[in-house]
Amino acid sequence: MKKIRTKALLMFIAAICLLSACHKDESAVAEKIITLQPSATDGKDAAIFNCVACGYDIRNFGTIVEMDALATTNNYQISNVRSLIYFDLSTISPNATIVSAKLSLYAYNSPANGAHSVLSGSNASFLQRVTSTWDESTVTWDTQPTTTDVNQVLLPESTNNTEDYTDIDITTLLKDIIKNPSQNFGLMLKLQSEIAYRGLVFASSDNADATKHPKLVVDYKQ
Repeated sequence: MKKIRTKALLMFIAAICLLSACHKDESAVAEKIITLQPSATDGKDAAIFNCVACGYDIRNFGTIVEMDALATTNNYQISNVRSLIYFDLSTISPNATIVSAKLSLYAYNSPANGAHSVLSGSNASFLQRVTSTWDESTVTWDTQPTTTDVNQVLLPESTNNTEDYTDIDITTLLKDIIKNPSQNFGLMLKLQSEIAYRGLVFASSDNADATKHPKLVVDYKQ
């Protein structure tokens, strides 16, 4: 009888230890939040234009102060614009659990391209994962990188021409990037329908107003 009680006690102690160990392991997985809002010196973004008649299709716009998805004209010539942006996510392990990823883009009334416009129709746009390399100082429309529509994020039509798009949920899109850090080539912003005249106009990391630079907040466990 005494042996049975001793065995039962040992089994009880072992179970308590196991539960304690599991609890310790769970608490050891710390939740972290990283906020990225690069400036002109450490940011990487660029606009690409397809106005062939203007020569813009082979011209680099790596230091432009705006981040646009546009369909317009220039001297009666089609002039569509897409934008590229990259965030350095190297501090996040590929094994990390991404809780959430929120991107904020801030409206900018551009002297050259105006503000958000729905003149000819919806300016709903896509954020797509870029799948090939590009250089901020050399990329053009003709040399633009490839993208994928897998897990792309839809930015709905703007409600007014000064609307900030804050806390855009790009969690699923970012998970694809984190899993394959060597394939992090950033994101592309483009109109869902590139028909003039419509567009979204945001500030880029080169904008003079640092509060309007694109911002990414990632909540993760590592």
